[in-house]
Amino acid sequence: MLVLLVFAWHFYMERAAYYDLSYHLFTYLKDKSLFVQNRRFVAIVTQWPTLLAIRAGWPLDSVLRLYSVVFVLYYLAVFLLCAYWLRNEQVALVIVFLFVLMASRAFYWAQSEMPQGLVALLLFYAGVSRQAPLQRRFSTLALAALVPVFIFGHPLIILPFLFIWHMIGC
Repeated sequence: MLVLLVFAWHFYMERAAYYDLSYHLFTYLKDKSLFVQNRRFVAIVTQWPTLLAIRAGWPLDSVLRLYSVVFVLYYLAVFLLCAYWLRNEQVALVIVFLFVLMASRAFYWAQSEMPQGLVALLLFYAGVSRQAPLQRRFSTLALAALVPVFIFGHPLIILPFLFIWHMIGC
């Protein structure tokens, strides 16, 4: 993941100035607000740092670099949360494999909500699988708050969600 972080830093222009990312960045610069399409709220996590940099008056070159790198940082942050906070190393490795496999095909199309939603789903699973059978506690409620995020992340996320829901026995 660190190699992909270096690549995202180095190839920032190719990632952030072409395809959909350039349109999103134009919208951020023009409206100075988040740009959530089709109620895919999972994209807010990767849009927020870029929007904060624009509002802080960063130069365009720095904003482009940040926008390219923030996607890798999102996956890295969820990996670290799963591995060290939730102590679920198996799911953390799945996140790394998922990101590396997705990046091998879509490195220059970084903003896809499908892998972002899958990673949110894996974060949910990493937390819930440690608590099975589910009990009524604050951590269970906090994890339940993630359900709408990854369901609206991408329409196809419902399939892996139903599979995981069945696997944990809910």
